[in-house]
Amino acid sequence: MLKKICSPQIRFKQFDSAWLTKKVRDLFLINRSGNLTKKYFRPFVSTKYIYPVYSSQIENNGIFGYYKDFLAENAITWTASGNAGIVNFRKEKFFATADCGILISKKYKANEFFAIAIGNNTRDHITQGPIPHLISSEMAKVELKFTPDINEQRKISQLFETFENLANKLEEKTHFLKNLKNDFSNKMFANLNSDFPSIRFKGFKSAWITDQVKNLFEISRGQTLSKNQIKTRPVERERERERERERGYIYPVYSSQTKNQGIFGYYDEYLAQKKIIFSTHGNPGSAKFIEEKFFATSNCGILTSKKYPESTLFAIQFEKNSKKFISQSTIPHLISSNVLKIELKFTQDVAEQQKISQLFETFDSLILAYEQKVEYLKNLKNSFIAKMFI
Repeated sequence: MLKKICSPQIRFKQFDSAWLTKKVRDLFLINRSGNLTKKYFRPFVSTKYIYPVYSSQIENNGIFGYYKDFLAENAITWTASGNAGIVNFRKEKFFATADCGILISKKYKANEFFAIAIGNNTRDHITQGPIPHLISSEMAKVELKFTPDINEQRKISQLFETFENLANKLEEKTHFLKNLKNDFSNKMFANLNSDFPSIRFKGFKSAWITDQVKNLFEISRGQTLSKNQIKTRPVERERERERERERGYIYPVYSSQTKNQGIFGYYDEYLAQKKIIFSTHGNPGSAKFIEEKFFATSNCGILTSKKYPESTLFAIQFEKNSKKFISQSTIPHLISSNVLKIELKFTQDVAEQQKISQLFETFDSLILAYEQKVEYLKNLKNSFIAKMFI
C-alpha cells in the first residue's frame, strides 16, 4: 500500500506540520462577478476610474480596463469561461466581469498560496467545448491540499509574489521597449506619401525613394521539412543539447509561427545567410533580417537583394507595406505575385541604412533578453510550485 503524501517535497526549514485536504466550498464563499460591458469602463486609469476590471483574458495580467466601483479586495479570482480555470490572488480593490468568479475566504486569509493550490487542481473540473468553462458548482468541488500553518502560508505566498513581481517588472520593460520601437519606427521611416522621415540620424539629408520589391530583390521560397527531420531545441538537458550540436543540428529552421521568434526547430543543413525572410501563410507579411546561417520552411519566402545589402531596414519596410497585399481567407496568405508589387520607401545611403538597422536590431536584442528572463522566471516559478505544493 502506497504511503499517503502529507507534505511537499521541499519546504521552509521551520515548518513540519502535515498538510490537510479540503474542497474549495469548505474554505471559501463562491461568488460570480458583475455584468459589466465595455461602455461602462475605461481602458486606462483616469479620474474616478481607478479600480482594475479583471476578465477571462490572460494578457495584461487579466486587466480588461478600469471602473469607478469595486466588488472586492484581498480575494481570489478564477476565470470562468474562455481561458477557464486560471486562478489569481488579487490584493487590491477590484471589479470583475461575468467571466470571472470570486472566492472570499471563510477562515484563512486569502493569499497567493491558496490561489496556487486551487489553480493546480482546476483542470479536471473544466467543461470542454467551443468555449471551455468552469462553473461555480464545479469550482466548489475542487480539492486542494494546504498547510494549516498561517506562517507557512504567508512565507510561501511571499516567495511566489516575489517571482510574480520580478516577472511583471520585466514584462513592463518589454512593453515599454516595444512601444518605443514602434514610435521610432513611425518617425524614422518615411511613408509612401513623403520623401523624408520625421527624425533621422545627424548628417543624413538625402530624400528617400520608392521602389517595388520586384526591382530590389529576387524572391525564392523555403523548402518542405517534416517534424521528424528537425530537432526541437532548446531541450531540457544540457547534455542533450550538446549531443544535438555534435550531430550537426545547429541551423535554425524558420517558419510562419510567431512564437520562439519564428524558429520551428534546428536542422543539419542551411539554405541561406544574411537574407530577409517573410511569412507567406498564417502570419503573412511578417519579415525579419537573419544574419546567421538558417533554413526556412515552405511557409517562408526569402528575399535576396539585387543592389543594396540586405538589412533590418528593408525587413521593417516590407512588413509595414505588405498588409494591403495579403489575401484574407481562413488562412491568410501572401502570394509571390503580390510580393513583387509591394512598394518600399528607403534611403539610398547605405551608411544610413546600416545605422537605422543597427538601432532596431538593438531594440530587438533588448526585447528578446527581457522576454528570455521572463520565461526563465516563469519556468523557475513552475518548478518551485511542483515541489512546494502537493
